[in-house]
Amino acid sequence: MPTLMERVQLPLLFIFTLSFYCLRAESEGGFAISKVNQHCSAEERETLLDFKQSLSDPNLVLSNWDIDEDCCTWKGVSCSNKTNRVIKLNFSVFQDLFYAASLHPSFFRLRHLQYLCFNNILFNQTRIPHSIGSLTKLRYLDLSHSGFAGEIPPHIGNLTKLRYLDLSYNSLVAYNLLWMSHLFSLQFVEMSNLNLTFATNWLHEISVLPALSTLHLSSCGLQTLPNLLPYSNFSSSIELVDLSYNHLIGSFPNWSGQFIRLNELYLDSNFFTGPISFASLSLLCDLNLGNNQFDGLIPHSLGQLSNLVTLDLGSNNLHGSLSESHFANLSQLINLQLSGNQLNFNLISPNWTPPFQIRYLYLSSCLVGPQFPLWLQNQKLLSVFDLSNCGITDIIPHSELVLVGFGIYHLK
Repeated sequence: MPTLMERVQLPLLFIFTLSFYCLRAESEGGFAISKVNQHCSAEERETLLDFKQSLSDPNLVLSNWDIDEDCCTWKGVSCSNKTNRVIKLNFSVFQDLFYAASLHPSFFRLRHLQYLCFNNILFNQTRIPHSIGSLTKLRYLDLSHSGFAGEIPPHIGNLTKLRYLDLSYNSLVAYNLLWMSHLFSLQFVEMSNLNLTFATNWLHEISVLPALSTLHLSSCGLQTLPNLLPYSNFSSSIELVDLSYNHLIGSFPNWSGQFIRLNELYLDSNFFTGPISFASLSLLCDLNLGNNQFDGLIPHSLGQLSNLVTLDLGSNNLHGSLSESHFANLSQLINLQLSGNQLNFNLISPNWTPPFQIRYLYLSSCLVGPQFPLWLQNQKLLSVFDLSNCGITDIIPHSELVLVGFGIYHLK
């Protein structure tokens, strides 16, 4: 057991020793102090400074990226607590736009990067360098809205640890998506507004991904959609599919029922024809099929989609009468869009009490009148609705309902 004097002497000895080395370091130009306080490697610091020099930064937002500072403390830069290597570079944290003629070749020395976001950097219609495939530790890659052009480099397929990929809203083209089939860890894909016109086998190439949960391919020029899809692990992981604003033709896809976790399906603004089938759908929360050419009756199986929150069937060629059974179990429904069809609501009883409390209701050009629907008066959460051209000749029952333009809207 050390004595009181010994317990006092030990800390004093440590302090004296540390002071000696600090004074020695200071006398030798501060090298040891710099080495102790420095967290990122000199190579990575120089690489980031080279990258900074390649950017146009008129507002000097990166002024704190200084050669005398630890690059791990620079805004937008994060380092590993274990290795002190730069693992994250995030430009979405900046409010200002940066401009770059191209991506500096030295940038790809940051081999330990796991997170890369170039949002807010505009590359002047340059190509994504093939060297992107050398950043093999990347898990998150966001090049959206970055002004890249040309072909998507298949070298992205080397990033086998990638979980998040966003290439959307660039002038990029892909002739196939074979490179994506190597990304077995991929969970999130956002490639909206790219040119995938030539990628005719796109669904089969993506369907091999066992972990994919979110797929955004809106406004990609897609023209083909197979009616059948071979079974794969893809069908058990996918939760959202967005294929809106493409040129897809054909009937309602039978493979949609294979997705046992599918919560959101967006097929709106395409050229689908024929009847709609809800028989194979069960877990959908959002179903957007509007602005197509679907025709025929709305099947009664709609009433079995008990998790449905949003239903958009607007601007199709649907006709026939709707009854209470169509809405029987839709207790979660918040948004209903049926405008632009020839649907008849007259089979619904005046005393009907809907199972839902809806917020947004669009029934323009559907036959709802001549009486104002009593069931609508019980919708306490309703904020916006459109009953224009619905054949209503009745008096509006509540003073808070006012006519705006060609539609009737409930204003809180």
